[in-house]
Amino acid sequence: MPNAVRDENRIPAVRAALRAAEGSIAESIATDVNETVRENWSAGKNALGGAWAPNAPETIRQKGGSTPLIDTGETREAMGVSAEGDTARVGPTTDEAAKLIAIHEHGVPEQNIPARPVIGPAGEYAHQVAEDVAERTLTKTLAGVTL
Repeated sequence: MPNAVRDENRIPAVRAALRAAEGSIAESIATDVNETVRENWSAGKNALGGAWAPNAPETIRQKGGSTPLIDTGETREAMGVSAEGDTARVGPTTDEAAKLIAIHEHGVPEQNIPARPVIGPAGEYAHQVAEDVAERTLTKTLAGVTL
């Protein structure tokens, strides 16, 4: 029968692709956030693009530069992504970086160190981009499923 309609159920293939995409979505969101954190950090800004408090004149003299939170770049480079299942994490990968980020997240007023938050704005940024990143990841995943 050349004009017969062939009924082929592709729902199992779509379900399998969606299950496989769960981890990819979480990792894609975390990777996007981490890249934005690093890029903005280099410009003295948080993940949302808000400028950090400037360095004090004495700090600029000592460091030889005016970009906050940049000495060697080690703390920024210690920001990383880990993903497991549908959960991903962006944050410091070393104890030293975690200590420094904690100090700058809230500041230390008695030592004249203003708050220069990293993690809070990164989380807010993740919420802002999650839907778009998930949509792009799902579109790419489902493009490989023959319906």
